[in-house]
Amino acid sequence: MPPTPTFNALHQTLTARYDLEELRTLCAQLGVPYDDLRGEGRSARARELILRMQRRDRLDELVAAIAPDAPPASARGQAAPPVRPASPTGPIRERWALLVGVDHYQDPAVPTLKYCVNDVLALERALKELGYTVVTLRDDADDSQWQPTRNNVEARLALLCQSVQPDDLLLVHFACHGHLAQGAPVLVMQDTHITTPAILTRQSLPLVEVERQMRGSQARRLVLTLDACHTGVEMGRDLTDPQFIHNVYELAEGFALIAASTAQQIAQEWREKEHGVFTYHLLEGLSGKADRAGKGFVTVDDLKTHVLDGLRRWNVTHSGVLQEPTVRSEGMGDIILA
Repeated sequence: MPPTPTFNALHQTLTARYDLEELRTLCAQLGVPYDDLRGEGRSARARELILRMQRRDRLDELVAAIAPDAPPASARGQAAPPVRPASPTGPIRERWALLVGVDHYQDPAVPTLKYCVNDVLALERALKELGYTVVTLRDDADDSQWQPTRNNVEARLALLCQSVQPDDLLLVHFACHGHLAQGAPVLVMQDTHITTPAILTRQSLPLVEVERQMRGSQARRLVLTLDACHTGVEMGRDLTDPQFIHNVYELAEGFALIAASTAQQIAQEWREKEHGVFTYHLLEGLSGKADRAGKGFVTVDDLKTHVLDGLRRWNVTHSGVLQEPTVRSEGMGDIILA
């Protein structure tokens, strides 16, 4: 039996031999709902068709259907073969993202950050190009309902978690200060005050609440990324407790988690790029640079490797300042992000 063609070979064949209408016909023959394929152009639809067939162990059918000696799609009948039973986790149906960026805080005791809003705006653009439905809360929003207060963030997260379906992917990203409140990791929102531990606990957003909301959704693919401090070297460790990322890491069991730094390190900002160092490499990876194997898509593991390597290179070129991401993926497989 000849070897199965690579993803790139299949993708090149589909984009070279099939226009959009012919792809629609091919999908009908294979029993694949064309309108469920993510993306608008021929390349995106071809990619999603390959991934869907691969996940359902039906690549052999696709290979046979597009073999050089097979008649053109427009000349073949429309009858679809019997559809195989769906796997417990089907292909990704929709991709959703909640992005939260906070540079300026109502409490003057909370240090101002520089590039959190830049981070989420750049992520918003990148994710929308990848077909995500994106909800962004940032402190420079003109409309108060889109500002990252605790109530707004909780409400938007709850709405997304109620909306997602089992085969959807939900990605949540925070770029803000992080702290510990009574031993538990919390995120400092725009309206959080830190005057006393009791006030911090009452007004911040606990990571356990973010986890609870995400786990309570129907979505089987959950990704949490945290650039949660952004405190530059000159600002010291103002709101970055050594246990913050460690606790987030432990609480995130069952999530694909990529956090900006380890328990003993501070997440840095990159003046030249006007982004957090972590988010800069996250954006770079999502753009396709993390796909080093040429698969045509980027997975969580790809992104982890790319961000880790990028931060290590940054460490070398920035006077040995150390920042390595905390990464963990349990029970999720290798989720395709882009």
